[in-house]
Amino acid sequence: MWRMDYRKAAFIVLLLLLIDGSLILVLLGYRTQRIAQRAALAEEMEREAEAAESVSQPVIRLTDIAEVKEREEETEQSASILLSSIQKDIKVMLADGEGKRKSGVSFKVRLQNESGVETYYEDEDKDGIISIAPLSSGKYTVTLLPVPEEGIWETKASVNVKEQISYRTIPILAQIKMESEINVALEDTADIEEFDEGVTSAIGKVGDFGIDVSKWNKEIDWSRVKNDGVSYAIIRLGYRGSSSGALVEDPYFAYNFSQAKANGIDRGVYFFTQAVTEAEAVEEASMVVALLNGEALSYPVFLDVEGSGGRADLLDADTRTKNILAFLRTIESAGYDAGVYANKNWFTNKIHTEELSGYAVWLAQYNVTEPDYAGNYHMWQYSSRGSIDGIEGNVDVNQSFLKK
Repeated sequence: MWRMDYRKAAFIVLLLLLIDGSLILVLLGYRTQRIAQRAALAEEMEREAEAAESVSQPVIRLTDIAEVKEREEETEQSASILLSSIQKDIKVMLADGEGKRKSGVSFKVRLQNESGVETYYEDEDKDGIISIAPLSSGKYTVTLLPVPEEGIWETKASVNVKEQISYRTIPILAQIKMESEINVALEDTADIEEFDEGVTSAIGKVGDFGIDVSKWNKEIDWSRVKNDGVSYAIIRLGYRGSSSGALVEDPYFAYNFSQAKANGIDRGVYFFTQAVTEAEAVEEASMVVALLNGEALSYPVFLDVEGSGGRADLLDADTRTKNILAFLRTIESAGYDAGVYANKNWFTNKIHTEELSGYAVWLAQYNVTEPDYAGNYHMWQYSSRGSIDGIEGNVDVNQSFLKK
């Protein structure tokens, strides 16, 4: 049997007790130190928090500065108003920073006359234009009312309203619309009053052969047109909307106008009117001159006057004739020859044609070998069902007796 001396055993027990006590003391000391460190850290964090609260200026980052600058730029004035007056009227156009018409905003203006009387108007259809008429002559102040969410702030402009009309072109380019901005089905309309049974096999009055074209003829191959014997083309430049009265450029005008010239075909232009006042007729003429941009013509600028089921159909002959003359005189003042297009019925019953002396008359009359219209005429549209190589479908064909 194994035996141990009791003295050795006692020594071992004493040694174990000493070791265990030291370990406990070490552990207690470590824990006390950690508690003290945590307390010191908490005190330091509390002091920093108090210091941060006492500082009034926040830390500003570069990204914060950029965001503030962007917001400031967004609130800068993004629109102004341009005013024009032809006769007893004011047209207010909302313009962007480049002077172009700004649409899509229902802006409002305050009109003040010389007596201080104020009236308010709104662009309800958001086309960027407010028309105000009739007005007494005199000086008016127009104030654009703020629309902060659109970056529009109050601004003022003044204009003198004229008592008498001046047959001179006005700045109009910014008011011209493209077909993408309108309801074409409502605006580009026409009543076909002149029924065409087909091209007369033999016409008794022959002049220079030509055509008139518009967007309805789609894309034309002008080289083939030239080779088919066409010497001139009267090209539709645009029209005034039958419903809204908007000024609209024919979407094929620029192409037809440039390509006819490139292929050696003489050119004239026409505009389909819906003017109900002389002032609107001056606007239409101004649009024509603006889009011609100084280009020379071999044939006149014609005003197309016919039924459309639109806003000008019910004008009396006196008003219609005044409007026609306003257009012709404005065109003439810009250095172009001018004329009127209509059918026999309109020239006879709806226009005082005797007052158009000195201007070209373009008569539409179909299904006859020679017109039986009693008045003078200088061009004859004898069919709307002509066939020309390079043009898809039917095309209007004409004889011209103008001396060039």
